[in-house]
Amino acid sequence: MKVLIYARYSGSGQHDGNSVERQVEMAETYAKANGLTITEPPLIDRAKSAFHAVHVRGQMGKLLARVASGELGQGDIILTENIDRLSREKVMKAWDQLRVFTNAGVTIITVANKARLNEETFEEQWTRIIDPLAQMAGAHGQSEAKSIRTTDNWQRARANGVNMTTALPGWLNQDKSKRNERVKTVRDIFDLYLSGYGASVIAKRLNANDVRPWGNGRKDTYSVWSSATVAKVLKNRAVAFTVARPSPTMWLSNCSARSSPSFRFTRSPYSLR
Repeated sequence: MKVLIYARYSGSGQHDGNSVERQVEMAETYAKANGLTITEPPLIDRAKSAFHAVHVRGQMGKLLARVASGELGQGDIILTENIDRLSREKVMKAWDQLRVFTNAGVTIITVANKARLNEETFEEQWTRIIDPLAQMAGAHGQSEAKSIRTTDNWQRARANGVNMTTALPGWLNQDKSKRNERVKTVRDIFDLYLSGYGASVIAKRLNANDVRPWGNGRKDTYSVWSSATVAKVLKNRAVAFTVARPSPTMWLSNCSARSSPSFRFTRSPYSLR
């Protein structure tokens, strides 16, 4: 019998609140109290939304694949904090996902309320189906309302020219004045890239010239440039434009874009131009 722990959180705020640590500790406490032995390290989806099913591309997707392959099945147990850790999609989609596990004989135990969800308990008393369905509906409704409020707030902020975050690009001070030495570094990075140099070579050149890299809003500087930090500058849409549609992953060069007629661009308030 396999006994697994599944934990998930959606964003950095939950991470700061030790969400994963709490979830795992609750599951371990339940397992110890009920004579269960955890058979492998906790499976954790970090910063993966269950409302948009992003977690299905992470550990949750691997769990579903293990069920499909027969690796997980009759008698195995998955411990999780609440039903909404598994899914926050619409009720029937969330229910279908739960049924993938229970149909295979896997028992889901939500340790917060000590509920055992499996074929046996549902058959013994069909009314036990109601509680997880109600929780699924509540979780989805809560996430949907939050999504609508957040989208509306951002749209209003954009329309009124209000900043929704204090995390500014590294080439700006908090008063939005430009940090000229960093502006020059950004331009140099794009000049080198457009000349055919890759991120690794660019990083080596910057380090050789003792150019100090910068971080994000939580960490102002890093010790050295790497291909990753160079790539973050190259992919930062705030350099020149913001892509309005269709893909948030489209990245731009300095004051130019690899674009097509189907793309619409707006000037970034943090542009170097």
